[in-house]
Amino acid sequence: MAAAAAPPAFSLEIRFDKVGAVFFAGDTVTGVVAVACASSTSHNGVTMVIDGTLSLQHSARAGGAFEALAPLVNPVNMLSLSIVLVPKGTLPSGETEIPFSFVISPTTPGVALYETYLGVHMGCSYTAIATAAFTFRSVNSPKAQLNVSCPGQSHPTPQQLADDRGLDFSLSSNNVKVRRLQGTSVPKFDIVGRIDRYYNDIDTPMSGFINVVACDTPISSLEIQLVRAEYAGTNDANAVKDATEVQNIQVGDGDVLRNFVIPLHMMFPHWFTCPAILTPHLRVEFEVNMVVVLEGCNQVMTNIPLRLYRGHRSAAAAVP
Repeated sequence: MAAAAAPPAFSLEIRFDKVGAVFFAGDTVTGVVAVACASSTSHNGVTMVIDGTLSLQHSARAGGAFEALAPLVNPVNMLSLSIVLVPKGTLPSGETEIPFSFVISPTTPGVALYETYLGVHMGCSYTAIATAAFTFRSVNSPKAQLNVSCPGQSHPTPQQLADDRGLDFSLSSNNVKVRRLQGTSVPKFDIVGRIDRYYNDIDTPMSGFINVVACDTPISSLEIQLVRAEYAGTNDANAVKDATEVQNIQVGDGDVLRNFVIPLHMMFPHWFTCPAILTPHLRVEFEVNMVVVLEGCNQVMTNIPLRLYRGHRSAAAAVP
């Protein structure tokens, strides 16, 4: 007998056993699909689809340059699963819990998993949706999001870590342009500093120092900006980049002492950063701007690239 059309009082909901937590690449995800029926209901099967995709997303920034590339840059499909939870049959009235289980593992040959990430122009998402099929229509559950972490993502080689001597930077009247210059004279300044590591574990604070050796103009503020740089393109010729500020930390307030070493310490915010994403057509990397605000709102700045990575650690060790 053909299954009837879905009754009005029919709903599905995905419930993970691990609620509000991070899943790790390689984890087995378990839970139930809760099906609520007002009365006994015939159906053509209940299925569940799990999808993990890195793709461009709509944004009003960058003058539509990223949107223009969207037809040329295919999404990176990392995980695609379809599971039959219940074959064709009848569901009883009331609530029925249908268990499920799947592994967070890449299903596309040669494609790795990337961490859950939501940026301005691109995002990496993992979703699950359950569907009950009927004769004339289907009923879908609300889309469930999985927050996935990938230990080892963009991890440098042991030799790269051993060779990492950090990054020295300097700002002087000879090598840095003054932004928003007030007046006609160019201030004289000599500022040096250091970022301790180019390769930075995303769970470990960035460290370093800045030292205002000399400056003939009063200083209003010393700031460190974390910048997210998103790239898209089919080749270097048409690649588009957009950089957005993630956070700004003031490390010096007012006219700081000259020739005094000021330590730098910055955590990488969980929801707005990720280990570097490096694919042939989509990339997400991070930079640091060291900004010196001079009296009168003049600014001097230098840009320092960083490489963020996720350390090789077990899921158990990473969960608080």
